[in-house]
Amino acid sequence: MIRDIKNKLALFVIRKRIHKVQVSKPIAFNNVVIAASRCFVILPEVDQLPDKTYEVLDYLADYGKMIRLLIPNGSYSGIDKDFLRDAIYFGKEDKTKLGLPTLQFREILKTVESDLLIDLNKKSDLFAGAASCLINASVKIGFEKENSDLFYNFQVKSSSEISVEPYQNLMNFFQMF
Repeated sequence: MIRDIKNKLALFVIRKRIHKVQVSKPIAFNNVVIAASRCFVILPEVDQLPDKTYEVLDYLADYGKMIRLLIPNGSYSGIDKDFLRDAIYFGKEDKTKLGLPTLQFREILKTVESDLLIDLNKKSDLFAGAASCLINASVKIGFEKENSDLFYNFQVKSSSEISVEPYQNLMNFFQMF
């Protein structure tokens, strides 16, 4: 019950203070992945299928994308060191009591410029959602979940947190565009 109230309050804060409605030209999704040179990827705090996460990163790297990560402290020990060079790490100290980015961390995220943002969180995570609002990217892709329409231009269907199907849908999207 208290967690629900905190989540509703956090959503209110995101809508009023963090999420800025941007009036921009319509986005054509054809060649959006091919045309993107800089990709920002938000990694989940708890990843049930880290090998699928690495597969997404490898796919982007194979196409010469400059990849920058938002990564939880102490996670993903098996990740390629090339991906970690320019990563932004976060921990408990970077979250408010509502689970949103702190003021200092928001300032860091506001400096990030990217062509394509990909959030690999399959379950609702308001910290990642708020982070995606702060990052300057024309195309924001995330898995379909509660309130995801506030954060992403394109949502990939997600049936389960431990299923490989959402990752396959994401990879199919990459191959189509």
